[in-house]
Amino acid sequence: MAQHIEYDPKHITFRKLTEADLPLMQRWLNTPHVHKWFKEYGKNEPTFQRVTGKYLPRIYGQEPVNCYMVLYDARPMAYIQSYRIEDLPTAREMVTDRKNLAGTDTFIGEENFLHKGFGNTYIRKFLREIVFPEPGITSCTIDPEPENKIAIRAYEKAGFRYSHKAWNAEDNVPAHIMTINRESVYH
Repeated sequence: MAQHIEYDPKHITFRKLTEADLPLMQRWLNTPHVHKWFKEYGKNEPTFQRVTGKYLPRIYGQEPVNCYMVLYDARPMAYIQSYRIEDLPTAREMVTDRKNLAGTDTFIGEENFLHKGFGNTYIRKFLREIVFPEPGITSCTIDPEPENKIAIRAYEKAGFRYSHKAWNAEDNVPAHIMTINRESVYH
């Protein structure tokens, strides 16, 4: 098991995903630790065309998903996104109480940041700085596949708790729905 490192949240920043980031996103999506879990409509095909097809509409504000690069000491290490559940039909289908609910998805792209405690550190900072400052948002959900035990453990360490199982129709996979509320992030 890799050693846990204390990552200083002051060194973690977020910036909006840009078109110039898409070659890096494609590289990350093709690394074995990400590729295993990245599915779109049930397929693992992160070609550059599919990556641009998915992320360009988000970058240009044509889809209601806010995409960010996670930087450590100004270097991209991970990807994270947020959205209001009520804005995405597939997300709405996976939860019953949609009012004031955000959703997030993430992955660590750089392998040397895996299994060291980086994930739960940047996720909590993202929730504090990006998700919960959104007007009206009182809780947030994340939906890893049930077999993705490493991600589930990182989300638990960040404060997410299991809610229920659902079907992710967009990715055509089961989802292990986890939630966190505003109060648990700020305490």
